Amino acid sequence: MNMLQIRNSGDRFEQLMPMLGRLWADEQFLDGELICSDGAVGFSSLILSCYSSYLHHLLLDAEQPVVSLKDFSTASVRQVIQVLHGGEPAVSVIDNSGEILQLLKILEI
Repeated sequence: MNMLQIRNSGDRFEQLMPMLGRLWADEQFLDGELICSDGAVGFSSLILSCYSSYLHHLLLDAEQPVVSLKDFSTASVRQVIQVLHGGEPAVSVIDNSGEILQLLKILEI
C-alpha cells in the first residue's frame, strides 16, 4: 500500500496529514531540495519516498538529496510538494495545472 492509497482510506490519516503539512510549511524536518528554474523547494525524503517507487529508489542512498527539476517553476513544484506533505492545495493550482500534471508524471506519482 502506498501513501496515496493510505491517504484516501481516511481513519487516522486525516489527523496525521495536517500535522505533516504544518511541519513542511514551517520548514521542519526537510532533508532535501528540488532545484527548479527559479529557486528551490525543500522536502522530506521520507514523505516523498512513500508516494513513488521511483522517488524511493532515487532518494534511498542520498545523504542530502537534491533533485533537479529545472523545467519547472518553484510555484508549481511547491504546490505539488505541499499537497504530498499534507497541506491543502492552493487556489492557484488551476493556473499551473498543465505543468503540475507533467511534474506528477515525471515523478511517477
